[in-house]
Amino acid sequence: MPEDEKICKDFVPTAEQIAIIELLINPDDMRPAKAKCAQVGIAESTLWRWRQDPAFNKYLQDRVHKYTDSAVADGYMAIIRKMKMGDIPAAKLFFELRGEIKQKHEVSGPKGGPVQHAFVCVWEGELDGSGAGDAAAAGDNPIPAALSADSNSSEP
Repeated sequence: MPEDEKICKDFVPTAEQIAIIELLINPDDMRPAKAKCAQVGIAESTLWRWRQDPAFNKYLQDRVHKYTDSAVADGYMAIIRKMKMGDIPAAKLFFELRGEIKQKHEVSGPKGGPVQHAFVCVWEGELDGSGAGDAAAAGDNPIPAALSADSNSSEP
């Protein structure tokens, strides 16, 4: 049994919990949580305490999913109506949602060239204050020639 099911198996919401959840998931009710709590007859701190309970949150999440699942058909129908009126972005969205169009994103560097990466090295002495990284500041190059940005030069 998945962990989510174990959490909610024995959870039975109270009448107040059911009432506040229905108000919280109603997209037409734009009031703040404080007003919704007052309508149900609970303190805002009570709702906060309930929201710390994984079982309450799982129940709330399940109610949101049931609510949104029932709205999927309405959403598709709205897109189809707009698509039938010649709305090209609606048609594109419809086919993207159905998986028939996939967006492709390419990333390129300047003038379409390859993306250039920069790597920054921080020497341990620069981090801990011991001065071990001070060789570079003194003019000595602590980076081996093979790792240097200018590896074609003859300097070590």
